[in-house]
Amino acid sequence: RLYEKAFDQVLISPTPLWQFIAGQIIGGSLRGFYAGGVILILTLPIDTGLIFNGWSFLVMFLNGAVFSAIGVVVSFLAKNHADVPRFSNYIIMPMAYLCNTFFSTEKLPGFIGKFVSALPLSQTSHLIRSISAGEGFSAAIKKDGTLWTWGNNQHGQLGLSTEGNVVTPTHVLSNVNQVTCGARFMLALVGETVYSWGNNDKGQLGDKTIIPHSSPTAISGNFKKISAGREHVLAISTNGELYSWGSSSVGQLGHNVKISKNIPTKVAAMTASVKDICAAYSHSLAVTTDGNLYTWGEGRSGQMGNGEKNTYRVPKLISSMSGIVSASGGYSFSVVRDNNGKLWSFGNDD
Repeated sequence: RLYEKAFDQVLISPTPLWQFIAGQIIGGSLRGFYAGGVILILTLPIDTGLIFNGWSFLVMFLNGAVFSAIGVVVSFLAKNHADVPRFSNYIIMPMAYLCNTFFSTEKLPGFIGKFVSALPLSQTSHLIRSISAGEGFSAAIKKDGTLWTWGNNQHGQLGLSTEGNVVTPTHVLSNVNQVTCGARFMLALVGETVYSWGNNDKGQLGDKTIIPHSSPTAISGNFKKISAGREHVLAISTNGELYSWGSSSVGQLGHNVKISKNIPTKVAAMTASVKDICAAYSHSLAVTTDGNLYTWGEGRSGQMGNGEKNTYRVPKLISSMSGIVSASGGYSFSVVRDNNGKLWSFGNDD
């Protein structure tokens, strides 16, 4: 209809015009739904961590309906063939790139951001991201020491012996001191014993296997603190020694190799006693009892804090900093606190 400007179907249709238009919109949405389905099927061999349910497909259909409705409107408004590429270049194409698709509308400046956020496609794209976010699960410890989990349970990361998603907090363990969550796995510290469950493709559960499991399983060792990154884990033993296991794709375990470990392994390069740790996305931080900061792993965004953008396979002392009390990190940045209460940050600031 857009290019041929042929409305013979409208003229000969025995149904009212609004029904014809509705049918065109639904038909276009189904075609978009089909195309989206093909893409999803092609991603099946890749472990994307996406969650898909009835709501997901409903929003996908709604997303297609938005584009389809715009196409029908354009077909009626176009005066000639030249109008069609104008609509595509100045309306359809910008929406496809700006409306919460390739990046968040929050990154757009001022009025432009508010305008784009109000467009229907932005809202449907936001819904798709919210429903199919992946890695979307939570854990909380109540005052009585009980651990409760909820959310995405695709890999058994909720520790409930099942793999169905859970929308309300559900009890898992008791007498829990600490809990930490990785990308698709979880660990809890009960006394001096670490329990782990969920995805285990990189050995991040530390149980000497790479087999996932959906119920808490104790691992060997006595620990007083744990921290989970995307696919690796750091832990401080009861005598202050640093251990790590899981993925070492960029040296984030600190063992000077890129080989994953499926059992808690002492970081030999860290000879000082450790009091705080953080396993970030793909880099690691440790604070020693004498206030020194060590970092290692992925460093291309400057998250090592040494003024360089290199990747290190063993802990590196950040000599420019002292009196550090605690450390934390995210996808590609780090934050530490000193004994004066000041926060220091470094890494990606986008």
